[in-house]
Amino acid sequence: MGDSAGGSGGGAAAGRSDPADRGDEAAKRGAREEALAAYDEAVRLDPRSARGHRGRGGVLCSMDCDEEALAAYDEAVRLDPGDAGSHKGRGDALEKLDRRDEAAAAYDEAVRLDPKNAYFYAERGEFLHYSNRHSEALESYDTAIRLEPGAAYAHAGRGALLESMDRDDEAMAAYDEAVRLDPKNSLWRVWRARLLAALGRDGDALAAYDEAVRLEPARPVVHMERGATLHRLDRNDEAAAAYDKAVLLDPKTSIWHTVRGAAMLEMGRADKALESYDAAARLEPDDASAHAERGSALVSLGRYDEALESYDEAVRLEPETAYLRAEQGNALSWLGRYEDALGSYDEAVRLDPKRADTRVGRGVILSSLGRNDEALESYDEAVRLDPEDADGHRERGSLLHRLGRHKEALASLDRAVDLADDPSQALFLRGTVLLHLSRPGRA
Repeated sequence: MGDSAGGSGGGAAAGRSDPADRGDEAAKRGAREEALAAYDEAVRLDPRSARGHRGRGGVLCSMDCDEEALAAYDEAVRLDPGDAGSHKGRGDALEKLDRRDEAAAAYDEAVRLDPKNAYFYAERGEFLHYSNRHSEALESYDTAIRLEPGAAYAHAGRGALLESMDRDDEAMAAYDEAVRLDPKNSLWRVWRARLLAALGRDGDALAAYDEAVRLEPARPVVHMERGATLHRLDRNDEAAAAYDKAVLLDPKTSIWHTVRGAAMLEMGRADKALESYDAAARLEPDDASAHAERGSALVSLGRYDEALESYDEAVRLEPETAYLRAEQGNALSWLGRYEDALGSYDEAVRLDPKRADTRVGRGVILSSLGRNDEALESYDEAVRLDPEDADGHRERGSLLHRLGRHKEALASLDRAVDLADDPSQALFLRGTVLLHLSRPGRA
């Protein structure tokens, strides 16, 4: 929810020419620069205008100028310590600065000063929710609803809290009530759709997303999440169209390109994925993950030299990130540069020695170099770190089979079959081992 950008709440109207009035009006229209200029004028003309300082705080907070916002709210509180709205806004700024104990005290003061304000209780509930103080958050939401039973935002926030507490039936009832009270608000339908999707009710989720799109067709996130639901329903052409719509609506936000890229890659449309990752890397050239994801699309297209360039750039940007070193190692191995690949994997293990999948990848490289004893040690360490790593058991079993240790291989492959989401590779290897063991004189 968050504080509105502006100085609502308190103060007698001083006429339309009053700069604080103009600030409030501009803030309501979302014209933040105009609002800030008006509030600046208000405090210049009257440095003791608590309303002007409070308005500045709201706009600055909405612009993520959080330190400046806090300073403005502090001044508003100093000038008018009894104004609940300034304390509530101060809580917003402190929360964004992760000064949570001080934020909690500010929200508490806001509801103490204005105990009949349902909105303040709901905002306090949201803060407590994301501070993992769930029972207090639920009490705050319940108070908000008792004060204002028709406050859809309070029912929706209560639903989000109940969902995080795994009380899904109650959460759904709360979302249903929010939609009933405010049927033209697409956000409550989106939250409801997310819960339906999480419960595996994709058909119902799609209907909720369809309604949200009808209500607010220009909102990219609704199209993006609708696309994900269509993808899960294997309606991939429609899903692709939904992802395309989100990007078309907001082409300068990299996350939409990134999400579209991942979906296209899952659909086997690597060329489309590359388009998305190219756009994401252009928009965020210093984002290592964008370059790494671009590399994954290039790998799918068999363009290994270019993939390596992308992974190299990702590693240059984040040299201390283990998984990027491992991806770089994979790209080097696809080019047959196994010694260089081993160097990347050694660095990945150094950076994050507890990652089992890195140990598995390193074992594959060592095996490719004929260093089988070291490869087996790497696989052993992988399954020690994560006894349920199906890839580790499969690769260990495959190597043991090649080393002639067939009974040990069979035990590893049995475990891999039990653990794998797709056990086809492990089953094939297991069949090979069983065939070998069935022949006379083989053990």
